[in-house]
Amino acid sequence: MDGAALEDSGGPSPESGRERIGRTFRARRGGLTLAVTSVLAASCGWLGEGWSRSPLVVVCVDGATWDVIDPMLERGELPNFRRLVERGARCDLITLPPTQSPVIWTTYATGVFPRVHNVLDFTYPYSRGGEKRPVEATERRAPAIWNVASDAGRSVGVVGYYVTEPAEVVNGFIVSDTLMEGWGGSTFPPELADELDVISDPLQPHPILSEFFAWDYDPKDGEEPTSPYQYPTQVVEGAVDHAVIRDENVRSASLRLMEREVDLFMAYSRIIDHASHRTWRYYDDTDFPDRAKATHRDLLDDVVPNAYRFVDRFLGELLERCGEDANVVVVSDHGFGSATGEYMIPDKRLARILTGAHRYDGILLAAGPDFREGTYEHVSLMDVAPLLMTLLDVPLSAELPGRVPREMLAERLLERGSLQTVERYESEWTFVDIAPASEEDDRRALEQLQALGYIDSSTKAGRQGPSVVEDVWSGDGTLKLKTLSGELLFLLMRDRREEAEQLMSLLTRKDPEAAKAMPFYAISEAKRVEENFPFQVFGQGDVARFLRPWVRR
Repeated sequence: MDGAALEDSGGPSPESGRERIGRTFRARRGGLTLAVTSVLAASCGWLGEGWSRSPLVVVCVDGATWDVIDPMLERGELPNFRRLVERGARCDLITLPPTQSPVIWTTYATGVFPRVHNVLDFTYPYSRGGEKRPVEATERRAPAIWNVASDAGRSVGVVGYYVTEPAEVVNGFIVSDTLMEGWGGSTFPPELADELDVISDPLQPHPILSEFFAWDYDPKDGEEPTSPYQYPTQVVEGAVDHAVIRDENVRSASLRLMEREVDLFMAYSRIIDHASHRTWRYYDDTDFPDRAKATHRDLLDDVVPNAYRFVDRFLGELLERCGEDANVVVVSDHGFGSATGEYMIPDKRLARILTGAHRYDGILLAAGPDFREGTYEHVSLMDVAPLLMTLLDVPLSAELPGRVPREMLAERLLERGSLQTVERYESEWTFVDIAPASEEDDRRALEQLQALGYIDSSTKAGRQGPSVVEDVWSGDGTLKLKTLSGELLFLLMRDRREEAEQLMSLLTRKDPEAAKAMPFYAISEAKRVEENFPFQVFGQGDVARFLRPWVRR
């Protein structure tokens, strides 16, 4: 990639990202007519005539880590995770900064760097100050796998995936993430919303909460000083309780919609992330200077394992419906550990409640007719999209920086031929026509992000007009460092030094002050990444050696 290519690789212009919609797909009553992009239509079918594709089920589990799964497996728990481990491929997935869920899940869906796909934070606009709203799918500037697969004639179904509001027109269906939250949300087709039994008020006690909490949970106890459950209620209120209701919505909608038998089915679960943030100390207080109170620990120590048990049960229900012939991929966006030491939450008020923090070791677990059994290394977040595209028999764009982890794939897939590529995806996508989210929904969404420490407590809800269009260069230096350090570290991990030099040169031209800070920031993050894995991620001293000359510039 030359310097000019790197300069231009920030995706289509903001205006074209919003204007180039409605030309690939045409919705009509009673079905969907697809105008398949000619490039993809001519390139599909790399496996040859007579090849029968297996359906692909992708279970997206926010915050899952082998550090919790493996001990539970040793205790004879998580039978459905065990089924996949025993007959499939597993690895510690290398995620990179920023470990923010909307950013990484959009990276998985598009296969391109955050700078390119343009979902860069939990809120939008990206510039500092002013009113904010939750980041939405309209900010995305690269096609997602459901767009590309639809172009290629594959049927798709997506339930609750992060940053899918408003829903997009696809060859199949999408249930947006905000609908699963019980807020105002959209679906495609629009009438699909009427078929789903969504719990719309997460503030009301629900029977499903009894699976997670060791007491008769009532959010009102959090405001009652005389209640023996005041403290544990405060720990889970506004985050874990909401995520339980949300994931129950995802579970029920997924089981209903899997009857439609699409080529690609994706469902997204959030409960493990929220439970780990709020209750890690009660699950494992090894790293903390003092032990939690016994009364609190007795009530909260099983919340994290219960979240994994819930996901395992959901996974089993999906496996039962999709059958042995399906390829199943379970993936997380990052791992988890204690919020201590360098991972400590700086806000003292939040640090009292947020006792778990993200780590860079996600999970990838895959089983089915197209996978080899075994444990693998050096699979990164940028490799997820190429892997999924390969399993769907969809050509790979030359613009995807990741690789296909062929070592994980079965001979039956590899011996059929080499994967076809296209120069770039010509996908275009459109969104269902809905009114913007209400101010109340935006406020509730921001409150939940604040409760998890993801955004500052002073952030106010508000929506700007359509003329506000931002990208990584609109943000402050911190946003640039978080966004671009992951791209830089990936390039160095794959020994693509020329592209890394181009990226640093681009940053120097765009923001000289951020460029001066990048060597120190990236070296620190590389150290954190290395600490998370039993194998060497970067070449010995490679990151520091590459960045040393930039310190002196």
